[in-house]
Amino acid sequence: MQTRNKILIASIGGALALGLTSAAVAGKSHHDRGGHKQAIFGMMDADGDGKITRAEADAYRDDRMAKFDTDGNGSLNPDEYIAMMEDFRRQMMLVKFNRSDADGDGVLSKDEVGSRADRMFQHMDRNDDGVIEQDEMKRRGKHRDGDGKGGRYGKDRD
Repeated sequence: MQTRNKILIASIGGALALGLTSAAVAGKSHHDRGGHKQAIFGMMDADGDGKITRAEADAYRDDRMAKFDTDGNGSLNPDEYIAMMEDFRRQMMLVKFNRSDADGDGVLSKDEVGSRADRMFQHMDRNDDGVIEQDEMKRRGKHRDGDGKGGRYGKDRD
């Protein structure tokens, strides 16, 4: 097997391991505002029992390989790998779209799209002046204390 193909297969394995590790972290955290962990988990949990077995992870990998190995040689070339990653990115974008579609009508209204900007201003505009300055973006969050040890919302959050 060519070195390049070995690297590609290792990359896929790493991406799957990362996905499994991320998905295995219980629930939705502040690091997963877009629902990516849940989406990855859902893709791999074939029987829907809330658990991912090694067999399910292997089946997910094998299905992805079969779908994108267009030349049928058992490995992915750069174009096939890019197609696979673009498909994955598309799926994640659909997850974000569906989360933003508050009324579930299959389209995003101006208000639904604007709600993301509203949340950004609520979270980052530390002095509530209606402007997000670079300084505020670096500190990420209204309640973060100056030493950066307060977590996402600061240690005084209830």
